[in-house]
Amino acid sequence: MWWANYDQSATVRYIMGTDMAEHYDAAVFIPSGLLTQDEMTVDGFSFFPLTDSIDNVKVWVCPFLPANNGDRVETVSVDRSTIEKDVFNDVVFKKQHVVPVNGLYVGISFDVVSVDDPYSRRPLSLTNTDANRPNSFFYKTTSKRQWTNIEGNAYVKVLFGGGNFIKNAVTPKDFATNYVVKGESVSMPMILRNMGVNDVSSISYTITTDGVTSEEYTKGIDIKGYQQAVETTIDFPADDEAKAYQKTLTITKVNGQKNETSANKAEGQLITVMQKFQPRPVVELFIGTGYDYSPYGMVGLEKTQEKYGDEAVLIAVHCDDVMAIKDYIDIVDNATSVPSSFLNRQYAIYPSPFNLQRYVGLALDRTVPAKIRLAAEWIDDTTIKLDAATTFGYTDNKADYGIAYVLLADGLKGTGEAWEQKNGYSGMSAGEDLKFWSESSSSVADITYNHVAIAAKEIFSGETFNNTSKIEANQRFTTSTTMSISGNTLVQDKSKLTAVALLIDRSNNQIINASQTSIAAIGEGIESLTTQEDENVTARYDMAGRRVSSNNKGISIVKMANGKSMKIVR
Repeated sequence: MWWANYDQSATVRYIMGTDMAEHYDAAVFIPSGLLTQDEMTVDGFSFFPLTDSIDNVKVWVCPFLPANNGDRVETVSVDRSTIEKDVFNDVVFKKQHVVPVNGLYVGISFDVVSVDDPYSRRPLSLTNTDANRPNSFFYKTTSKRQWTNIEGNAYVKVLFGGGNFIKNAVTPKDFATNYVVKGESVSMPMILRNMGVNDVSSISYTITTDGVTSEEYTKGIDIKGYQQAVETTIDFPADDEAKAYQKTLTITKVNGQKNETSANKAEGQLITVMQKFQPRPVVELFIGTGYDYSPYGMVGLEKTQEKYGDEAVLIAVHCDDVMAIKDYIDIVDNATSVPSSFLNRQYAIYPSPFNLQRYVGLALDRTVPAKIRLAAEWIDDTTIKLDAATTFGYTDNKADYGIAYVLLADGLKGTGEAWEQKNGYSGMSAGEDLKFWSESSSSVADITYNHVAIAAKEIFSGETFNNTSKIEANQRFTTSTTMSISGNTLVQDKSKLTAVALLIDRSNNQIINASQTSIAAIGEGIESLTTQEDENVTARYDMAGRRVSSNNKGISIVKMANGKSMKIVR
């Protein structure tokens, strides 16, 4: 039975290494009782090379982290000509190695023979630590001589034998709060993990609300491999009242047989709302001029703007460079790497154009519990007045929401090394999206930086805007604040500034909805927040049925929150 040491449901995979052509040793630790209390053996190892620039590959087993090759109880050499890149390469040991009480290490050794691409510079691949797997990834190199325990799970598989493994079992993961419009249903994102040795082709389940359990439903599902997980959706119907309901999902059967694990339940909250509000997803991209692979994130952000226009709020948060700001430090501290990104602070996403466009598109199709609208005006040369209006679609006596504010600048440029963008794609064959960067030098000057966060206020959890925790369906809250740009050296052209308001659920600091606006000149006055016309638009499509942004030219079909549609020509 092949067991994946990594988390298949992870949305981000990381690479790491020393940027040097040298020898690597990497290992994972297999504790006793990991999958069964019975005697279990390690029979093989599978690795996933990201580069062709490796040689002298060996896989091995040892009861401890070996100091030298002689410590290993078995070593298998792998012919370089048989190794395939970007797929798992299975190696079976000649002997079955019983996992002792103190556990067992299984690993791989190899030489990096050249460092001519990102994957040879950083040949080790891993995902975030998973609660179902021990944090067991260790490595050392010629230059780093001591074994180091790295936070994460190596992207490898281990072949197990022996043991009395259960056959048909699925465990669901507790799910995040979701929203559904009254009278409709919502496809709730759900992570399911196979805890049996049989692959999973179907599950049966029930949904319990306030002690009342539904009939049993059956859904086809495809999970291959022991302890592998998939993200799927399960339909939850709306309830009768616009409020929050606690839900329990119980997986009753797997492959038509009784679910053999007792960990068969998942909990979560579903909130029924009175009407559909237009969501405006927020991407917070973490980049920096000194980080070689930031250009990929910059391209991802621009491609996302091209596709979705002002339907999404795009924020470039600079790290450790001339455009970095202290106001955002609490969010930067939670970034997984540079480049990386958050979507609504619910998902950590590697910021490729495909990933960002996919997740923004999914977010635009989801229901949100409130709408927010922002208006901004200069009240003197350095001070901006910000007025926000928020309307909720449900009633809650224990709500805790806040509003954070961000100022964004487009068109930032500067001279000198501090403004030059380091470029790890120089000279690489990196595809059409990165053509400019692959044809540029390793440090690129005269770059224009857009969507840059130059100031923020209460960015982590927002300012609370109601004196009590109670909100009512269709209740409207208005708030007002100011932000100053006095002394802010990142303000180069005031006409290229925009203001953003983020509605934040303070219970988990996730972004619920957002609004972005230009800043009216002194004396022009703020547009009335009672104007509702654009707030009622839920989606726009072209004549072929493809979703388009609000700046689409030609004929668009506009879908309204009340269910009506209209044709608009621009």
